[in-house]
Amino acid sequence: MRWLPKERGLEDDTPMVDIRSPKRNSNSQFRQIMQALGPAFAPAIILLSPKAYLWRILAHRSPLSPTLFKRRRSLPKASLNGRYLSHEPYLRPTIYCNCHAPEIIYLADQFRLESDNDWDYAIKIYNFVRNEIVYAIEPFPRRGAVGTIESGYGFCVDKTNALIALARAGGIPARYCQFSTTNVFEGDTVPWVEAYANRFQMWQKSSDWRLRIIGRGMSRRLDDLKSARFQNSPGLGKHIFAELKINDSWILADPTFSDQEAIVNGMPLPRLGYDPITLFGFKGTVVDRSEAFPVGRNFWLGRWILCLLCRGLLDTVNQAFEEKRREGQRLLDDIGEADYMRRMRRFYIPQPSAIKLALSPIP
Repeated sequence: MRWLPKERGLEDDTPMVDIRSPKRNSNSQFRQIMQALGPAFAPAIILLSPKAYLWRILAHRSPLSPTLFKRRRSLPKASLNGRYLSHEPYLRPTIYCNCHAPEIIYLADQFRLESDNDWDYAIKIYNFVRNEIVYAIEPFPRRGAVGTIESGYGFCVDKTNALIALARAGGIPARYCQFSTTNVFEGDTVPWVEAYANRFQMWQKSSDWRLRIIGRGMSRRLDDLKSARFQNSPGLGKHIFAELKINDSWILADPTFSDQEAIVNGMPLPRLGYDPITLFGFKGTVVDRSEAFPVGRNFWLGRWILCLLCRGLLDTVNQAFEEKRREGQRLLDDIGEADYMRRMRRFYIPQPSAIKLALSPIP
């Protein structure tokens, strides 16, 4: 069994962690998620899921098929015969992040052919993961990063896995960086949280009495989080980013939201090199850095169970995301990317380590 040092902040004298089976904080995270989401999701478990599964059966689809099943893509495979694959730290495969998979290598090769240097390559894979893998809540993919890219959708942690896998496959060291978000900036609101609040309010006015019940439950939960300024929240209290090492500098990258998803929620358009915590509208600190994914299997098991029980609600949520993305594309076409970014320039705080990497300033 191989063991690797885990980084915690900037310290080096830290415990050792098995890269194959991370178990850190998995039980506490699972309990927090169940406590936070259980009461709000209970009506959906009873009221919406049977109809969702019946609809799939009548449509001759697998009961376990995802909401966005049509987004699935086929990935070519690169030949690995005689090819050198690095096993150095931050360049080798870890759990859920198989950067040596032929599909990942093929994609990395294509992006490398179009890139002038490491920074250009990093921007291309970052934009690909953000915009070509849409945000959707589903059980974790069985093939990790490969499954996420094949399916064309993923949760925030799935997209982070995909970005790190592509970075490592292209020769850029990459690691996981866990932030603890403290609260929102004083006097500010978080645009995407307000967008969720508006969606829950719309559900409360729905003609479907089941959605009205769910909307009320989710609105109450969100109001509690806002009152506490999002402190000690399992969904917002910890967030996992990627860090890419380019020219001896570690650059934070969060591929969660696409341009369409960002603009429709009133957020800045995410760009590599700018502080992702600020783009989210939060303040936060780094609490953990590691080569392997820092969440254990209990988290994935809990996610599977929740997704299976809440199938009807997740169909509704994922379809709402699709509608929002279409609306976001219309806004981008009407406003224009450059004009919108100028309006949001106060959120674009360059990372000190990225300034020297030909970072394009916001005009």
